Amino acid sequence: MEKYLLEHISLMEKILASEKNTDKLTKWLAYNRVQINFLQHERLIHLLVTLFCILFFVIIFLASIFYPSIYFFIADSLLLILVIFYLKHYYVLENGVQKLYKLDQEIEKYCRA
Repeated sequence: MEKYLLEHISLMEKILASEKNTDKLTKWLAYNRVQINFLQHERLIHLLVTLFCILFFVIIFLASIFYPSIYFFIADSLLLILVIFYLKHYYVLENGVQKLYKLDQEIEKYCRA
């Protein structure tokens, strides 16, 4: 998903820099908005999964305090690694979508001019 997002951002930046025909820019604007909707859905799903992983991490951490066990420690360690990777992925998605919002506004500005 990260590669797809970065490729789309790169494509939209190239189009914004090179295309001056407002009809074509309008079509690219519509395409970009469809991609933004797709990525917003992806971002929401990853937010929910990240929050559930954090919730399970906290629950198992609290259980390991009250019932010390190597199994809780292993599960908590694995969940911590998973949470770190999910947070990194969500960070990339969030910033990428924000970048697409700005590109969308710039394309719209050119279309209106």
